[in-house]
Amino acid sequence: MTGREPTHRPSSIPFGELVGALASGLLRSVFRLAVLLCVAAGAAAGAERGAVLVQDPAGKEVERYEASYALLIGVSDYSAGWPDLESVTREIEHVQRVLRAQGFRVTRVLDPDADALERAFKQFIDDHGYSRDNRLLFFFSGHGHTWDDEGHGYLVPADAPRPQTEAGDPGQEFLRKALFMSDILAWSRQMTAKHALFLFDSCFSGAVFKERSLPGQPPHISRAIARPVRQFITAGSAGETVPARSVFAPAFVDALEYGEGDLNDDGYITGTELGLHLEATVSKHARQSPQFGKHPEYRLARGDFVFVVAGSASTAASPEVSVTQALADRARGQVPPASDPAADGDSLRLTHAQRRAVQTALNELGFDAGPADGVFGPRTREALADYQRSAGLPATGYLSDAQYQLVSAFFERPAAVLRARETWTEPVTGMELIWVPAGCFLMGSEEGDADERPVHEVCLQGFWLARTEITQGQWRRVMGENPAHFGSGDDHPVESVSWDEAQAFIARLNEQGAGGLRLPSEAEWEYACRSGGRDQTYCGGEDLDRLAWHAVNSGSGTHPVGGKQGNGLGLFDMSGNVWDWVADCYSDDYAGAPSDGSVWEAGDCYRRVLRGGSWSVAPRFLRAANRDRLNRNARYRNVGFRLARGP
Repeated sequence: MTGREPTHRPSSIPFGELVGALASGLLRSVFRLAVLLCVAAGAAAGAERGAVLVQDPAGKEVERYEASYALLIGVSDYSAGWPDLESVTREIEHVQRVLRAQGFRVTRVLDPDADALERAFKQFIDDHGYSRDNRLLFFFSGHGHTWDDEGHGYLVPADAPRPQTEAGDPGQEFLRKALFMSDILAWSRQMTAKHALFLFDSCFSGAVFKERSLPGQPPHISRAIARPVRQFITAGSAGETVPARSVFAPAFVDALEYGEGDLNDDGYITGTELGLHLEATVSKHARQSPQFGKHPEYRLARGDFVFVVAGSASTAASPEVSVTQALADRARGQVPPASDPAADGDSLRLTHAQRRAVQTALNELGFDAGPADGVFGPRTREALADYQRSAGLPATGYLSDAQYQLVSAFFERPAAVLRARETWTEPVTGMELIWVPAGCFLMGSEEGDADERPVHEVCLQGFWLARTEITQGQWRRVMGENPAHFGSGDDHPVESVSWDEAQAFIARLNEQGAGGLRLPSEAEWEYACRSGGRDQTYCGGEDLDRLAWHAVNSGSGTHPVGGKQGNGLGLFDMSGNVWDWVADCYSDDYAGAPSDGSVWEAGDCYRRVLRGGSWSVAPRFLRAANRDRLNRNARYRNVGFRLARGP
């Protein structure tokens, strides 16, 4: 699907869907680089990425994972009668992101047929299942089915037909194609890897492994966890319906990302804790009854799978975290140091007014906390965690009384914190550029147009990006004239400039000023748009009208830059107002795209890439991953640009 500029309809432009999933979390991608190597102070600084050391309360080693691997399977596009599950692909992306942050190397399989589904399990087990110290995780999202009185459960591949009778007898064709849970149990028995966790975001009978007697309190870390284990968690039981939008997957992501699954606050999330947490959480928000337990064979039911809570005292980051530390050090003059990490919950002494003040300040800083209603729901928690990351504080998403006393002055004076973010002013135009920290993110979308695929990981160095698009006044100061169709004022974005003309502007400005200015690469643009790689719908949050000028609210023209809310990096108009030229040549898909954030100079270099949408684009086109293109010498009244510098 593409959108078009209202009056000009060149065959070379499909003005399509754009976006901005940005907001908050200046350092989230850096934390993903840091992969949480859980090592004690002074232990193996050169440990292999993905290695995890688990210690008991006395500091004694009780388990060591040498490597961590995850198999993620999502089925959304069913071809033989089962209803499609359109949100599965995006949910799998979220799960992939949080597992990578936990140090897992992820294999992802989407919409497999019967043969591909079985092959995915067998190949993954063959590759990683026979090394004793590997940590293995399996995640399936799709339909499940239960048949007969014994509660036999099946995973449903994309090409399996619906059951043939009202009694649920699936028929021979279904049985030939569906993956029998007993097969998965058998494969798990054959593996020699000590710990494996299977999560099924589907509804079917899990009676074969359902825990008969739940623990009253989640057990603390001890030598017992080191024993072999095969743990299983399902989103629901037989006869329950899979919701169109999963509750299980986001609850799993939050359990790891925000430490919500750490029920006893010991810095670890065990498989048992995760099962208890998901059972309580999912059942509150969906008509599903999660089941969890261990392999029925005693020797495979004695230990416990372990995750490490991000930011806990039991973790030590890899060397890449120095980028995080550097940014935190720069902020020390304005932002106080972290409080006691043990104080990880909101204090009951915080008044309703104080909570509203926190929400108001977060919103003013560009962290989308939702309405200032004094209620700290998931949206406020996420915004608070993003603020904490940007300030060098533990990203818990919770505010203790002690921490509130340290940071309250800054919540009350958000402008001071905003000014503390590192900026650089270009001397000729007065243009302000914002520092975008280094990090990694998943670029593209499996749900968008073909040119947004495949989704791929990009790791970038830090760079500077202009807070706003180039204005008419800035263009006139350098070039001596104003080409804009909308000659509305010096504070409006310049438009009606081609890619070649933008390059001429850059060359002249570099001659007059400090130099080093350029168009951003496409990867840099999307990473910055996403506030350092976050996954949100628009550049700064979910409320599009608060973030962007688009076809519905623009009045058919441009507006002064910076008139809408900025994103989590303090960048404005990344969504809407005018499209931004970027440096890259256009390619029909991302096959072979650079993974380092550099300019992609392969493909059709006569056509250059546009990002961000404009005043003329319908809201449905403003997605962060959307791409468009235009002949490099073409000019349109909804196309402008912003500048980058460095690294």
